[in-house]
Amino acid sequence: MRKIFFLLSFVICTFMVKASGPWFSGMNLVHELVTKVTDADGNGLKTIDGRDPIDPLYKDDGTRITDSYTDADDDMSDGWGNANWKFEGIGWITGVSLNWEPTNQGNFWGLQSVNWKNFGYIQKAGQPIIWQQYDTFDPNYSQWSGAYKDAVQDNDMEFLVSLDFSGNKFNHFELDGGHISPVTLIDFSNNPTLDTLVILNCDNLQELNITNNGFSLSKIYEIAQFLDDPSVLKYAPQGEIKYSFPTNAVDLSKDVMLGNTASTIAWTGAQPVSEENGVFVFDPSLAGTTITANLSNKMIGSESITYTINLTSAEGSGINTLASASVQKVWSAGNLLFVTSNTTEIMRIYTIDGRLVKQQNVSQGTFSVALDKNLYIINFDNGANYKVLVK
Repeated sequence: MRKIFFLLSFVICTFMVKASGPWFSGMNLVHELVTKVTDADGNGLKTIDGRDPIDPLYKDDGTRITDSYTDADDDMSDGWGNANWKFEGIGWITGVSLNWEPTNQGNFWGLQSVNWKNFGYIQKAGQPIIWQQYDTFDPNYSQWSGAYKDAVQDNDMEFLVSLDFSGNKFNHFELDGGHISPVTLIDFSNNPTLDTLVILNCDNLQELNITNNGFSLSKIYEIAQFLDDPSVLKYAPQGEIKYSFPTNAVDLSKDVMLGNTASTIAWTGAQPVSEENGVFVFDPSLAGTTITANLSNKMIGSESITYTINLTSAEGSGINTLASASVQKVWSAGNLLFVTSNTTEIMRIYTIDGRLVKQQNVSQGTFSVALDKNLYIINFDNGANYKVLVK
């Protein structure tokens, strides 16, 4: 009831001070959109009759904007009331009659949808698009200045139902529905350049589609964290996700844990011989082959994402100064020293100046030791020595 009361107060207080004619909601949102996006050829967007975008009537701080396109008969529309100012794919709800008093009759127009499916539009680099619903339920709303109320109206999303930006090249979009917007569908599928997507306080949202963008599991989780209901997220499939890693350092550390929940990883083509903190080690003989990792995590849903991984030669391998039949391989990856052996040995790790850092038994298999960045000499009882740089 409180929201209904303040919403009615917003409508009444806003429109009682206006001259007759159409009223517009969401002008700043459209202006923010069409001035930060180009067509597929990199040209700025124009209206359906070829004109450049015009400014909304009020800035966010309530400062009035004047320009040469103001319609004298409809002061508040500032040109947006003319059908020729419309943009392709942007829909308005129209014809909502207002009859608060005989001297103040007119129609209310509000941003209802954007359908740019497969338009191929390109968001300008370094120009994030940020839509924020002002709080018309603020207890102090009735005390705001008329101009500030007008700025609120210019940012109003109370009629916004759907946004389809699929098949474009957006890079940064944020939307805060303020628990007011009725938006049910937001589609950002097939946006390969999308890096930042924040959707907040959209209580009626039924689907947020981010499929076919090449997102990693951790990136999907990042987007899901802003949602009140992550079940609305449609994220699979993501298309082919390609990685190239050395056999001794297949780094999926960002994806093995989402929050406090471990991911499930199913390997195809080969199985790792060891894993440490999300860094997987494969047999060096696999260099030059391609394997796949199928990842899922219940924190974002039941669907899985597949990575195609090209295995390359191991990086940071030790220099074997004396061949050893028992110690097969010594190498480093990150701050970890890896040893693969087929028998039991005693291993001693020295700094280059001869200081003993660690001594331990080496059993059959592959294991790792965390070390500080330095150059080390690895010595075994059988006389084998390895020089390894830990980066």
